[in-house]
Amino acid sequence: AGTLKIDLAQFRDLESFATFGSELDKASQAQLDRGYRLTELLKQGLNAPVPVQEQVVLIYAATKGWLDTIPVVDIKRFESDLITAFRATYADLLETIKTTKALPDTDKLDAAIKAVVDGFVVTTK
Repeated sequence: AGTLKIDLAQFRDLESFATFGSELDKASQAQLDRGYRLTELLKQGLNAPVPVQEQVVLIYAATKGWLDTIPVVDIKRFESDLITAFRATYADLLETIKTTKALPDTDKLDAAIKAVVDGFVVTTK
């Protein structure tokens, strides 16, 4: 959560700066895009809380850059696909997070997230 707070704070600062119409370099634009994805990911439906272990997976995926190739408009659908895949195929990782209150083996977690990202079909406009 430490990097999440920092990432969102930097995003808000950069977003404010970008409103002045300044030309942004690639790194700044990438940071801005990641901030939009994080913001979209953190939205929860009314009376639809997300279990902590699922939030951990989603935030981990976002802060590690796994969502950087997914358009903001597809984030909610990807979130649903990721959680569905974890419940069906990677329930052991969710259970580890729930019981130990810590990240499981990050190699396994990365591989599981990568499998879902690789299988995700982006909506075309």
